[in-house]
Amino acid sequence: MKNFIYCILCLFVASGEAAKPFKWSYCNPKKPGIIRIKELKVSPSPLPSPGKFYVTMEEETLAPINSSRVEISVKKQALINVPVPCISKFGSCTYPDTCTLLDDMEKKNYGGLLGPIATVLKKLYHSKGLTYKCPVPPQKIKVTKAEFTLPATSSVMKTFLQGHFKAKIRLIDNKNKKEFFCLNVEMSVSTGCHGWLCGKR
Repeated sequence: MKNFIYCILCLFVASGEAAKPFKWSYCNPKKPGIIRIKELKVSPSPLPSPGKFYVTMEEETLAPINSSRVEISVKKQALINVPVPCISKFGSCTYPDTCTLLDDMEKKNYGGLLGPIATVLKKLYHSKGLTYKCPVPPQKIKVTKAEFTLPATSSVMKTFLQGHFKAKIRLIDNKNKKEFFCLNVEMSVSTGCHGWLCGKR
């Protein structure tokens, strides 16, 4: 299941004025679901685009995970919080099948950013002897400062990524239609871009 959380984080990162630290919380702490996160850190803050970022995570999946959909809702924080639309398959998007998400992300290079990240993820899973193919069995993962890179972006995307974001991430089983995991995430991204027309420079 670790691959789904990594994918979700990367999707959210690619969707990231004042920098704030990375934060996460369960949507319902009394019912965290079958994915138990013991530690989750993303650094630096803000994340540089282009540039490297690092993920430290320890989590355990308590039951097998079959085909599920991912629903992500993102808002950009400002004087008025602005909902972020689904653009080039990142932002406030629904991904219909976790079983194919990572391969599809790599093949289609979501947002022109996530293909290389998906490639790194697949190599990481292989090196740990873990699978991202469904059904994903109960398993544990512990990673310290896994390195990822955000590539350079287009001028339009450069404007879009700059700022502080909040997202809600839901995993819903495609068979029984029940939510089994929900996470709130906050993250800042810096593209060195400021002002409404910065992407046109």
